[in-house]
Amino acid sequence: YVSLTFIWFLIVMPIYVLVVNSLKGVKDVYLVNAFDLPKALDFSAWPIAWSGGDYFSAFSLGESMLRTLFFVLQSSIISAIIGSINGYVFAKWKFPGSNIVFTLFLFGMFIPYQAIMIPFVRIATSLEINKSIYVLILAHIIYGIPICTLIFRNYYEAIPNELIEAARVDKASMVRTYRSIILPLSLPAFVVVLI
Repeated sequence: YVSLTFIWFLIVMPIYVLVVNSLKGVKDVYLVNAFDLPKALDFSAWPIAWSGGDYFSAFSLGESMLRTLFFVLQSSIISAIIGSINGYVFAKWKFPGSNIVFTLFLFGMFIPYQAIMIPFVRIATSLEINKSIYVLILAHIIYGIPICTLIFRNYYEAIPNELIEAARVDKASMVRTYRSIILPLSLPAFVVVLI
């Protein structure tokens, strides 16, 4: 319990300092100790931090949050869709060498992020497309595909093969089977991947 209390303290202390200092106002935050409680609640720093203002002319929390949301939503959703399709193929449509290809997909999870980003940034810079957020989105999509594929493949392995065979008997194509049977059952896996 002593070690858990210490770890809790390490996690909670930065949050405490953040909240307490945000309530001191712009003028008082530098004059007092970071751990002291505010003398009076002053929310004047919040709109300045959100919109930029005089103190933070080059920084706007609101703009950064919206840009991050724009980036994260696209990266996560596209990675989840591609991972879902890959997981379906690897789980239910075996082909010669599918286990080897799946293993190669899994190796993508163990490649360090920097090993991908440094060459990717050099290529984007040489192509003069490095100023676009879509380059970063593409990098995160590529890096997210292996883990998404693994999660969806393991989830789809638990779906009974009889459902797929019944769809084949009814002359459903691979795409129709995925869209009509597998995709409606995939909500829990999508939630896990998107989190």
